[in-house]
Amino acid sequence: MKRLVAILVLGLGLALLFATSVGASVDCQFVLGFKTLRDLVGHETVGECLENEHHDANGDSVQHTTGGLLVWRKQDNRTAFTDGYRTWINGPNGLQQRLNSERFAWEHDYAPGGGIATPTPTPIPTPSPTPTQRIDPRLGRALQALQTTSLGRTLRAWFTEAAPSLTFGTAPKGWTSRYHEPPRNEIVIDAALRNESADVLAALIAWETVLAVNSKRRGPQSERWRSGTDCLNEVVDAEGTLARWWISRFGRQGLRDANTATERMLNYLAQSYRDQTLETTVLSSAGYREWCAQYGTLPPIPEPEQFVDPLLEADLQLMRTTEFGEDLYAAYRRSNVNYIGFDDLSRIDVPHVLGVYSVNRGRILLDDSLREASQYVRVAVLVHELFHARPGQDFTDFSTEQCFEEETLAFSAQARWWREKFGVRGKRNPTEGERRENSILRLWLAGRIDDWVRQSEGYQEACARHGD
Repeated sequence: MKRLVAILVLGLGLALLFATSVGASVDCQFVLGFKTLRDLVGHETVGECLENEHHDANGDSVQHTTGGLLVWRKQDNRTAFTDGYRTWINGPNGLQQRLNSERFAWEHDYAPGGGIATPTPTPIPTPSPTPTQRIDPRLGRALQALQTTSLGRTLRAWFTEAAPSLTFGTAPKGWTSRYHEPPRNEIVIDAALRNESADVLAALIAWETVLAVNSKRRGPQSERWRSGTDCLNEVVDAEGTLARWWISRFGRQGLRDANTATERMLNYLAQSYRDQTLETTVLSSAGYREWCAQYGTLPPIPEPEQFVDPLLEADLQLMRTTEFGEDLYAAYRRSNVNYIGFDDLSRIDVPHVLGVYSVNRGRILLDDSLREASQYVRVAVLVHELFHARPGQDFTDFSTEQCFEEETLAFSAQARWWREKFGVRGKRNPTEGERRENSILRLWLAGRIDDWVRQSEGYQEACARHGD
């Protein structure tokens, strides 16, 4: 995988550099013919659903899973499942399996690519390295981890087909790995990741294997990438393959108790795939665009979809009833924020999170519990997160000290809005949540916000993750 796109999540009293997913979860299920086919093929092979069944542009119905893709084919009214290497079809002779490069006689060459052949139940080969192929022993164990899922077994077959060497070495700055095309034909994993788990290394191998097998089948990048768009599209495929494998390995929520930055980033990429925002993330990435620009014209940067929950839209208007709130609203209109909504934030591994701001995704999320809270409390949390999102902020290489300072400023902004709305005494007859805002106001007026943040165990834990 070429470049990890960092995500900075700054919550109410929290400043975390990690990739824990905070996007809305996707509820999905298998129904009718897809449910029947999954039962026939096997739950382990098909995996869990990543979306509900929906129509494709050609009239087929499709549904992505952690193991591959389910398809209802409009042309012949058959359901099929592919893991990217093999296809199972519920046809006139019952369930049959073939390679993707093969066709049954009754299919009339339905599937794209390849010629018609007689299917044979040949197992996927896993031969020893060729004489010119070098595989580091630790990365060999990662190849074994890659095969623990159905998708991974397909990727292992692709790796065998491309036969690249697999070594640790030096990747370009900011990259985790690099595929060098023939005659070198080598996947290099950055040596700094040598101590990562076999699963992490397997995910990186999955990314680079897409490039390696495409080079084997379609020629070098200089031939198959005739524009920057071709380059970016292949990156989207590689990133999506990595994300699908990570989900097939650890489930819809990703790896629990992710400890390293790479593990958290892989969780984030998997979440982006589930939220169907991964393609937009790749096409908008400055790093990927810079790399692909050498091959020609790039597609325009996608315009992010704008969404504000109706309840929070009303809260934004309430925020604007003070001078500071109006200024913050104007800054928000110039910021990268394109989504403001609710989600269950209890799965974030620091307690009592009421709001988060995701830098890369331009999202502000408030915890579902705030739906029933006082509108003034919701506005206070919004002020906090919108302050983090103000234009011109650079959270690259954010240190522990900068984390404490940023949270102190955000709470100060929160208290300033509260004072402009209710005066120096705070809100009268407050609810429980409003009493907390009154307390923050008193701390701010007494000049004690900074000490309060630094003495909090939650902030000490959160800010320590940034390092010095």
